[in-house]
This record gives sequence, C-alpha cells and structure tokens, in this order.
Amino acid sequence: MTRQVRLHPDSNVLVTAAAGGVGTAAIQVAVFAGANVTAAAGSEEKLELARRLGATRTVSYEEIGELDDIDVAFDPVGGAVFSAASSSLRPLGAAIGIGFAGGAWEPVDPARLVGRNVGVLGFYLGRLMGFRADLVQQEVAELLALLAPRRPPAGGRRRVPARSR
Repeated sequence: MTRQVRLHPDSNVLVTAAAGGVGTAAIQVAVFAGANVTAAAGSEEKLELARRLGATRTVSYEEIGELDDIDVAFDPVGGAVFSAASSSLRPLGAAIGIGFAGGAWEPVDPARLVGRNVGVLGFYLGRLMGFRADLVQQEVAELLALLAPRRPPAGGRRRVPARSR
C-alpha cells in the first residue's frame, strides 16, 4: 500500500473486506501512516471491528458508490465492488485490486481513467515473490522495524506454552 501509491497523512483510504485478514492489515497500515480510513464490510459486526482498528468512517458495500473523496481504494473483493471503489476516487487517486473474492473484475475503460485523472493498479504477492523476492524481503523488514517499538496490547504479553514432545 505504501509502494504503489502515495499514501500520506490525511489521505482518504477505502478498504473493502475490512474485517478480513488482508483488510484488517490494510486498515492498520493506513492508520499508522496517518490516513483517514473508510471501511466497507458486509455486516455491522464487521464494521465495528474496523472501527476498533481505527477506521473513522464505515459503509456498506452498497454505499461505496456514494463516496467521492477517496485517494486510495484497496480492494480484495473485485467485481462490482472494485468498480464502485474505482468510481469513488478523487482526481489523482488510485484503486489497487488485490483479489476477486466477490467475482471477476469488470472491464476498465482507459478513457474513463484519463478523463478522471485516476489510476488502477494490481497487486499479487505470490507473483511478486517470484519476480522480486528481494523487494518483498525489504518490505517485510521495514514493517517489522516499524512494529518493534510498539508496546504489547493492554494486559501485557500472553505466554504461549511450549509444545510437549
């Protein structure tokens, strides 16, 4: 999320599938970068999780099309959700498609991208590992360095019992 797009403090970031593993990680990275996060998910319970992680605004999938202030849309859902997320971008915004759990992507018209001054990007970790494992290792190292100084959650660390042999 920080290499393919310009994510800066006060960016408006839309994260779909916000309660999933990738979505919750995306929320935390965006919040850490100082962005304002809008989370989209399929139930109030999932939206509540996104709020606890730092999302400042939550919407249903049906409401994504009403948004018009998104700088970065991060979407593992695909299908009509990706199209709606792409339509929510303000000029110079970018949508990152990382999956299609909700269906195949709809065609993207380059004339629409040019006319709106927006971009569409794709990200597939498995393929990137094959092409640029060094880059993935560098990003992981940077992420771990960022996490190192953070304190454990309230209640302290939990001990994990050793496995008996």
